[in-house]
Amino acid sequence: TIYSFVLTEKAAPPDLKVYVASDEGRPTVAPRLYTAAQVEALEARLAELKHEVVASERALDEAKHEAQRKRSRMQALLEVQARLEGVGAGTRALVATKDPAVLGLFADRIEAQHEVTTALASWLGQRLHDVVVSDPERAVELLDRMREEKKGRATVVPQTPPASAQAALVSVEGAPGIRGHLIDFVRYSAEDEALVRSVVGAVVLADDVASARAFVASHGAAAVTVCGAVFTPDGRISGGTGEDVAAHMLDTKREARELGDEVVVLDAAVTEKLHTHQ
Repeated sequence: TIYSFVLTEKAAPPDLKVYVASDEGRPTVAPRLYTAAQVEALEARLAELKHEVVASERALDEAKHEAQRKRSRMQALLEVQARLEGVGAGTRALVATKDPAVLGLFADRIEAQHEVTTALASWLGQRLHDVVVSDPERAVELLDRMREEKKGRATVVPQTPPASAQAALVSVEGAPGIRGHLIDFVRYSAEDEALVRSVVGAVVLADDVASARAFVASHGAAAVTVCGAVFTPDGRISGGTGEDVAAHMLDTKREARELGDEVVVLDAAVTEKLHTHQ
C-alpha cells in the first residue's frame, strides 16, 4: 500500500530547512523530520512507484484481454463442434439421442498434427462422421428406431473393435520418402487406441505420390501423401480436392484444445499479475 504524505515547512535554523511529515488523515504519535534532500528522494521514489503501478495495471489489462480473446475463440470453436456442421442428418439425430451407448463422433476422438491434417482427413474421409458406440447391440436398436422414424442414416463403430480388425504394421525402415506410420502423427486417448489402430494403423505417410506408389507396390500396404493422395493395395487411388470439411473438423478440434491449454496458462498469469498489482 502506498501512503501519501503531507509535507509542511517547520521553523528551523537558516542553514537547515526541515519538513514535518504526517500520514494524511491519520494521527501521528510523533512528527517525523525530513531534510530537503530526503524530501526530494521521497518524491522521486513516489514517482517511480506511481510509474510501476501504471505499468502493472497495463500488464494486467493486457493479460486479461488476451485471455478473454482466446477464451472467446475457443468457445466459438466448441459451439461449431456442438452444432455438428457438415455432418449428415442421420448422424446428428443419433448423437442427439444422448443415449449412454453413444460416445460421439470418431472425429472427436482423434487429433492430427497440423502438417498431416490433410493426409488424415483424406484417409478417413466420411469415417470421421462415424458414431463411436460402447454397445453395438444397443446401437443396432437405435439405428432401427431411426429407420422407423425416417430420421436418416448413420454409421456406427464400436469403441472396442474385434481383434480381427487390427491390421499388422508393415516396417517402413529405409523406405525412401516414407515418414512413418500415420498413427504416429495423431493424438488419441488410451481408451481409444484399439479403435484408432483399427482405422489408421496400417497406413503409412509419404512425402509425395512417387514414394507412396513405390511403397504400396513393394510392401502391399496403404499409403497417403501429405497432400492427401491415397493409394491402397487393391489399386484404388483417391486424390484431388473435396476433403475441406473433414480437414476443418480436425483443425477445429485441435485449435480448440490448444486454446484451452493457452487459456489455462493465461489465467494463471492474470492471477499472478493481480497479486503483484495488489
